[in-house]
Amino acid sequence: MKHLLIIQSFCILILFSCQNKTTEKKLEITGHVFFKVQESQNGKILFKPCGAQIEKYIIYKDSILHQLGQEKFYLNIISTENSENKSQFKTKNRNNGEVAETDDSLLIFQKLDENQKFFKINNHIFVDSLYAKSLRIVKELPCDDDCYDCPKENAAVEECKMKDLSKEFDLTLTGKYNKLENRSDQNPWIARIIILKKNSDLVLQNISFVPESWIYFTSLQCDIISSADYNFDGLDDFAIMTDVGGPRPIFSYYFQGKDKKFNLDPNFKFQNGPLPEKVDFKNRTLTFDSQKFNLQDNIWKEVK
Repeated sequence: MKHLLIIQSFCILILFSCQNKTTEKKLEITGHVFFKVQESQNGKILFKPCGAQIEKYIIYKDSILHQLGQEKFYLNIISTENSENKSQFKTKNRNNGEVAETDDSLLIFQKLDENQKFFKINNHIFVDSLYAKSLRIVKELPCDDDCYDCPKENAAVEECKMKDLSKEFDLTLTGKYNKLENRSDQNPWIARIIILKKNSDLVLQNISFVPESWIYFTSLQCDIISSADYNFDGLDDFAIMTDVGGPRPIFSYYFQGKDKKFNLDPNFKFQNGPLPEKVDFKNRTLTFDSQKFNLQDNIWKEVK
């Protein structure tokens, strides 16, 4: 009887230990964007240097983008360790496969509050893009010390030309913003997508929109448009990132009709959602991280 009680007690301890392990929460930040925070006399701010972006990290499934002012560093994740309050990444440079000689070789993301608003990343404070709009943006002025009193344009237009996205058409993305004011929700970017005939200057369509979350961009980003046949109708479509916030960037999908015109489809299951990592035309599937969806009879169903 004594031995039986000991065995029972031992089994209960093992069961309790397993339950604790299964219920242990781990920090998950894949798909999140973090902006560097500066301290000022009036509290925390986002400081935008002249001619450079606010420093940020974007966490992907198997890689990390570190936007450091005017430079970008793409890092492949070698290993990950997650606990309830901390995520640790060992990385190597994507271009040469070498371990970075900077602090980026070991990135430690530690949450500083229960809402996961602020994080300490290698001893610097960052804010999750979900909460970035709650901080004031301060722009470095003057930007041109040699010509401080020179008249400045009220607006600037930047342009990205993309000829390799599709075999059917070319795209030009333009962004216009006011140079004299800090951009905010009341003073956003005005963007335009120009669709051109392939290898031609013939404009087929103009699409204008106001991407409010681009206020965190110092310059126009040329890598925020992707093209594929997202609804498997045999025509190339395109998606553009319209919001950098949330657990992952948000994309708007424009679908090409039989008349060669592009329009938003509000009924598309992933409209204003993430961008698929894989588009499989043969099997009619879109893959998002670990989720895969199949299109049959105009209905998207998750593949288990």
